[in-house]
Amino acid sequence: MAAVVGYEERDPLIMESICIGYPRFVKNPFSLQLENLIRRDNAIANETVICLLHPDADVPTLIANNASGIQVLAPQHGCKPLLIAPERDSVPILKRMRNFGCGISSRLAEDGLITAGVRPQPFAETYADPSKAHPQLAAAIGCPVPYCFPASCGMSAFHSAFRAVQSIQRQGRRMHWAQLGWLYVDSGVILDECLDPDQPRVSTFANVLDLDAIEQWLVRHADSVAGVVVEAPTNPLLQVVDLPRLYQAVRKAGGILIVDPTVASIYAFDVLPHCDCLVSSLTKYAGWSADLLYGVCAVNPDSEWASALLDVLPGQVLPPHKRDSARLASLLPSAPEKTAQMCENAAAMAAYLSTHPKVQRVWYAGSEDYLANSRLLERKGFRAGGMVTLTVRGELSAFYDALECLKGPSFGVTSTVACPFLYLAHYELVTTESGRQRLAHWGLPPELIRVSFGCEHIDELKCVFDQALHALD
Repeated sequence: MAAVVGYEERDPLIMESICIGYPRFVKNPFSLQLENLIRRDNAIANETVICLLHPDADVPTLIANNASGIQVLAPQHGCKPLLIAPERDSVPILKRMRNFGCGISSRLAEDGLITAGVRPQPFAETYADPSKAHPQLAAAIGCPVPYCFPASCGMSAFHSAFRAVQSIQRQGRRMHWAQLGWLYVDSGVILDECLDPDQPRVSTFANVLDLDAIEQWLVRHADSVAGVVVEAPTNPLLQVVDLPRLYQAVRKAGGILIVDPTVASIYAFDVLPHCDCLVSSLTKYAGWSADLLYGVCAVNPDSEWASALLDVLPGQVLPPHKRDSARLASLLPSAPEKTAQMCENAAAMAAYLSTHPKVQRVWYAGSEDYLANSRLLERKGFRAGGMVTLTVRGELSAFYDALECLKGPSFGVTSTVACPFLYLAHYELVTTESGRQRLAHWGLPPELIRVSFGCEHIDELKCVFDQALHALD
C-alpha cells in the first residue's frame, strides 16, 4: 500500500522503479525510444521542450482552440509529434492525451523503430488476420459490421461517442447532459470539461435505482436534453440500472443514451438493444492477456439516431493500429470462454466473501439489489461480470499488503487483479476532507478494494483471500 501512496505522491524511489505500466498513464519503453529518435531527427536538443506522440490523425480536439506554443510536426515514423514550448503550460495537453486516450500504441512505436532500423523485428507474440477483429466484435456485440467502430482504446471510444452526440444535438440546441451513477475518472473529466462554453454543467444522479429522479429531470428538460451517460455496471460499486426503463425515458425526452458495459464485458451483458450507442474498453475481457489497448463504439441499428451517428462517428473515432487488431484477433476466439470463467469465479467469491467475518461489505452486480436489472442484460451462459468490490474490518493496508495476487488498475484478465481503486483513481478525493465528503455523497467508501477475478481454481482464490483476511487479526 505504501507503493500506491508513493506513486500518487510521486516519490522518486517509487517512480524510478516503474519501467512499464498502464499505457495511458506510463509511457511504454518503445514509445520513449521513438520519442528520443524523433528528437534526434528533428534536432530537438532543448530538453524543456515536451514532445508528445499522437497517431497520424487529426489533433484539433487535443489542442482545443489555443494552439499557441504548440507545434505539430509533419507525420513521421507512423505518428504526428507535438512539440510544446517551455513557456506553455503542458499539463492540460498531457491531461487531454490521457483523458482522450490518444497516445500512440506501443506496437505502432515498435513498428516505427523497426522501420528506422533501431529494432530488428517485432516482439514475438501470436497474431491473426487483423481484418477478422472487426466482424468478430460486431458479432459479439450483436450489430451489423457497419454499425461497429473499433477504436484505439476505451477512452478514445467514449470521447468519440461524446463528441458525436454533442455535434448532432448541437444542431437542435439540445445542451443538457446527465450522468447516472459514478463514472470512471476520465469519462467524468470529458463530461465536465468538454462541454461547449454555453452548455450547463452535467446533471448527476448518484442512485442508479432511483429512476424516478432522472425521469423527472428528463421531463423538465425534454426540449433540451442532449445525452445521458451510464456505466452498466458502474465502476467500482457495480450498480446496475434498469436499462430498458431508462432507455425508454431518454428516447421520450429526445436524448441519446450512451452505455458503457466494460465492467461486465460485451460478452456478459447485452446492452446495445437498450441504448443508442455502446462504448467499451476491450483492453478488458476481449484482451484477456493484458497486453494491448483497444476499444469499440457500436450504434444500435434500431435507434432513431442511427443514421446521424453513422454519419458523424467515422470522423470522430481514432482507429486502432493494425498490429493491435492482429493481436486482438488472436485473442477473441478464446474470450467468451475465459470471460465466462471470470464471471463464475466472481459470483462464487462474492457469495463466499459476503459471509466472511472479516469482510465488512461486498458489492457485486449480481447481488440482490441489482439481480433483477442484471438479469435483463445477462447473456446466456454468463453471470454479472468478473468484478467484486469489498471493504474489510480493519486496516486496508494490512489486508492489501497480505493479498497474494496481482496489484494494478486494470481488470478482465485471466489472473486475479486487486487495487485500492479510489487511491489510484481519485487520490485527491481520499486525501482531503472535502473529497471524502464528495465520495460519501456517492456512497463510495475511500478504503474499498476492487477485485477482478481471473480464471484460477476457486479453491485457490478462497485460500489467497482467507490468508489476507487473516492478516487483519
